[in-house]
Amino acid sequence: MDAKIYHSPSWYESRCSEDYTNPRVKSMLLSDMGDWYDDTATPEELVGYYWECWNSIDFISFNVSRMAEIELEEMRSENKVQYMAIMKGYGPGEETYLKVVDEIARDMLLGSDKKLMLFKKRIREEAQKPLQKKKKEQAKRMLKFVGNIKKASEDEKLFTWNNINGEQKDYKKEIHYHICITSLMCAVEERIKMIAVEETKTLRTLKTEHTERMNKVDKLYDGDIEQGWVSRWLQIPIREQNTFIEDFEKNVERIKKDTEAMLSNKETINRVGALMNEKDNNSKRLTGFE
Repeated sequence: MDAKIYHSPSWYESRCSEDYTNPRVKSMLLSDMGDWYDDTATPEELVGYYWECWNSIDFISFNVSRMAEIELEEMRSENKVQYMAIMKGYGPGEETYLKVVDEIARDMLLGSDKKLMLFKKRIREEAQKPLQKKKKEQAKRMLKFVGNIKKASEDEKLFTWNNINGEQKDYKKEIHYHICITSLMCAVEERIKMIAVEETKTLRTLKTEHTERMNKVDKLYDGDIEQGWVSRWLQIPIREQNTFIEDFEKNVERIKKDTEAMLSNKETINRVGALMNEKDNNSKRLTGFE
């Protein structure tokens, strides 16, 4: 049996259907199946036969090394978070964190902050527990009759205290919450950059293929370019498409300038790290007689 295998059965499952199967995909499946191929079967049935082939003793004995390579290759393209977790030796908790970061990042790339707000709310509610709302409302009513007590600065928009005047328990909960959510947002920002770089690389690879082919065909074509040529899927002439590219570039530069004026990821991480180190050093200096 030929040791060259293209893909696993699970890869073909998402690409083979009765409605349509790319001829190139079908050709690779034919090659991978070898003698197990049945030209009378539908693509979906072929994937089922390939699973039998894939799990057979003969197939495994001939292709065990390549099968392991395929698993990593497909994971890298199909499930990048899991791939990163395996390659870097992350544990279950770290895998969960990577999944959350990736989920928020991809949602934000679609122009939504729903996932970010969802996890922000979950982490805040968890950090505030136990939240004694009735007791706090009573304290608020009492405070109306006592004019000389100065209330500490609580920002309920960001975090809620139990003690209306604030106390060490409240400060402890809030500072841990801010460290957690700030670090999460830093990680999401870096993940967004990673995704952008990865997808930009894919785009440029494909773009290069089309540009090179365009130049080859240009040497053969003697006619004019119809600048008003329109794809019904895009609804604008090809000449106007370049205008949008220029507009996008201007917007990118504007957003870059606004972002550069804000606190950078590195500065944020340094502040969080300095705060945690300071508190850690303070606790180590305690003698036990405080």
